[in-house]
Amino acid sequence: MAPAEDEAIRCERCGYPRRGLPPSRPCPECGFQSSSPRRRRGVPREVKDLPGSLVRRVRRAAWIAAAAAVASLAWRGAGLVGVGPSNPGISAAIGVTLESLWAAGVFLFAAPIDDPEAVTRGLGARSSLRRAARFLQLGWPIAMAAERSRAVVPGSPLDPVLEWTALAAWGVGGAGLIVLALLLIRWAEWMQDEQSEKWSRLFLWSAGGLPAAAVLAGLLQAVMPPLVLFPVLLGLACGLGLLFLLPMSLMSIANGLDWTVSWQGLRAEHDSDLRRQVRPRGEAPPPAPPEDDAPIPLA
Repeated sequence: MAPAEDEAIRCERCGYPRRGLPPSRPCPECGFQSSSPRRRRGVPREVKDLPGSLVRRVRRAAWIAAAAAVASLAWRGAGLVGVGPSNPGISAAIGVTLESLWAAGVFLFAAPIDDPEAVTRGLGARSSLRRAARFLQLGWPIAMAAERSRAVVPGSPLDPVLEWTALAAWGVGGAGLIVLALLLIRWAEWMQDEQSEKWSRLFLWSAGGLPAAAVLAGLLQAVMPPLVLFPVLLGLACGLGLLFLLPMSLMSIANGLDWTVSWQGLRAEHDSDLRRQVRPRGEAPPPAPPEDDAPIPLA
């Protein structure tokens, strides 16, 4: 059977194979029925209904990635104006550490979410977009390590290999940023975060014109170096500024998840107060509320 045909007979929500099942029968795995608007009871429809431990994990990852990105971009901007340690080894260690923190933060942020609603939004374990956004970020620490190694040991026999490795890794990392922006748009749509979605879309539109602008600037600099030095520097500054759009989008999502964690805590306290109010005098206290691994039903 062709892959497209095989995908067509899978559940639209969880991917369960429906071969041999009548179209009118709900999915045996998640209960979803494409011909009916009914949804399985208990399925989280909003981010705030996800388990608290999962929300806190994604929030921490978003803050780690955003902080690492801002620090890395500031570090690169300082390098353009000649500010920073003169020791190449220290500079290399700082650069690789910041890029590794960025890759680790995105890796945790893009971890699969085992939830039917997340699956429909491309955030589940089978999502190719999520996997690409997660692993392509490894190009940034690899590129930084190769680039800084050339500065630490100039004239090394491995210099051509390191140069091509850095260029290839930069390309992988750049593709990872575009895929990450698409993933952030899906998160923003789920959280109804218009600001995050706007910044991510603006980054995508800007990323489309940056390669052409870089090639044009390089050609002009080769023909008329004195006349285009300022525009080239201005273009580099604008490029760094555009890269700040992704950390801003991540921070907006992290702020929304901060609110979600606070709301879940207040909801748990409210439910606990209601249990105490309705308990008859002398009755043993009710069992502890469920852990954050499962959604807490509204009273």
